[in-house]
Amino acid sequence: VGMASSPVLAAGRLIVPMDNAGESFVAALDTKYGRNVWKTERPREISWTTPLVRTVEGGPELLFSGPKGLTAYDAATGAAHWTFKAGGGSVPVGVLDGDSLYLPVGGVSRFKIDAKGLAEKPEWAARDARTGYASPLVYAGKVYTADGQGFITCVDAKTGKSLYKERVKGAFSASPVAADGKVYFLNETGACTVIDARAEGFEVLGTNDLGEGSLGTPALARGRVFLRTDKALYAVGK
Repeated sequence: VGMASSPVLAAGRLIVPMDNAGESFVAALDTKYGRNVWKTERPREISWTTPLVRTVEGGPELLFSGPKGLTAYDAATGAAHWTFKAGGGSVPVGVLDGDSLYLPVGGVSRFKIDAKGLAEKPEWAARDARTGYASPLVYAGKVYTADGQGFITCVDAKTGKSLYKERVKGAFSASPVAADGKVYFLNETGACTVIDARAEGFEVLGTNDLGEGSLGTPALARGRVFLRTDKALYAVGK
């Protein structure tokens, strides 16, 4: 379901995003029986984004980005709370970290966010931190991006100051992921570059090549890295 968007769980429901050139909507399904709980119409625009989930005083809230802006929806009812027109996008999604939202606009921009919405202007914008198809990653006080030209960029999460920008082989569609002090960048040909998140500069710990095309973001669970290629699903770890 959807245009490469992923469903998410919120308010005890399965939230299904469906932005496309035809009938667009976001819907909530009962997780036990699959019945439709609510359905809210969306602009008829093609988008591949996945909603973010956060908790406000009224309960769980969805942050759903699209070409016409970032809209907040009540996860229990589907009612729209507010729209931030400058936060729109069609592929990469932002990252929530406390009262900050890192959006892939103007490179990557950090906005303050509260129950009423986003601040009008960003606290900083790192224009050199390009995202392309991949969403940014916030980990251990740093923001990481990977783009279609093979550039890996790292900036300070508090200030937006550039820490480094390095080029590796291949283009990136998958978003970077991190765990145990390491950041994983999987490129489109199946090569995964692992860097040290604790290092002050760009330090590659290793590169592992699956030899198969991959566009999907790796998943981390129970001490393993799950990687999907165009031929197989791999679990790497203990």
